[in-house]
Amino acid sequence: MSLIDDPKMREVFEKMTGRFHIPAEQLQKDEDGEYIDKETASYWVVFGIAWAESRAALVIELPEHYEYDSPGEVFPAIKDCRAAIEAAGVKVKS
Repeated sequence: MSLIDDPKMREVFEKMTGRFHIPAEQLQKDEDGEYIDKETASYWVVFGIAWAESRAALVIELPEHYEYDSPGEVFPAIKDCRAAIEAAGVKVKS
């Protein structure tokens, strides 16, 4: 699946269009799944570029694995990884 076909990305894009008062009829797609409206198609491309760049910029430094050298340290390792992810501003689902 290419980035442009990512269903989550399309869902977020279409939800976001409501904030900018883009009428629902401008979200109609052709048989290939492309937006018929040229303006919406342009927004979709720009949104896709921004989506890809935002993910490329997301880098999370996790704790070194050698800090946890016994099986009993699994839960502290998971907790520390979660803290690193959250410190980067990313939500963690439990």
